[in-house]
Amino acid sequence: TPEATMAIPVTFSEYPVGAALGPVRLDITAEMAERFAAAVGSDGSWYAGLSPFGGRIAPYTAVEQVMLITLGDTYRVSDAPGGSVQYRLDIAYHRPPLVDTSVEIRGHTLEKTERPGRYQSSFAFEVVDAAHGALLFDGSVAQAHLLGGGGGSRPKGEARKPETRQEEPGEPYEALEPMNFTLTLEMMR
Repeated sequence: TPEATMAIPVTFSEYPVGAALGPVRLDITAEMAERFAAAVGSDGSWYAGLSPFGGRIAPYTAVEQVMLITLGDTYRVSDAPGGSVQYRLDIAYHRPPLVDTSVEIRGHTLEKTERPGRYQSSFAFEVVDAAHGALLFDGSVAQAHLLGGGGGSRPKGEARKPETRQEEPGEPYEALEPMNFTLTLEMMR
């Protein structure tokens, strides 16, 4: 498992653009592949045995989650009391991670933007086979750092009330950008 890292608190004005993130090394184990496959309800034989990729594979999501936590939480925007949320993930898959190998997860911050009620930042990432350097997947993540107090202002134990917004005819709805998802998988020959 990757080493636990502490988030570096920064104000949004201090958030570094172009800063390196990682690297983090992650060992891909049979148990990890089995747990993630079971969690998503997959009985795919490629997780349990041979695949066209030269061995047993692990679900991409097993590595994605570690990437989002380790790289995405490198910096904590201290002047955004509402917390941070991921709102876009652009990803290209090149080949799956194999069980009993290690991957290296690394990236860098891309940009930051100030918007009404939130700050936005993004980072690029890549995941490579640690032994051979082969690119497994890469992409970018966008995050919103919320300036509001989030849900922390309601009394403890009180359920969150659903929020609704009545739009006026012709009024554009301002929302976070939609999630984009790209999947490209190249078979090894």
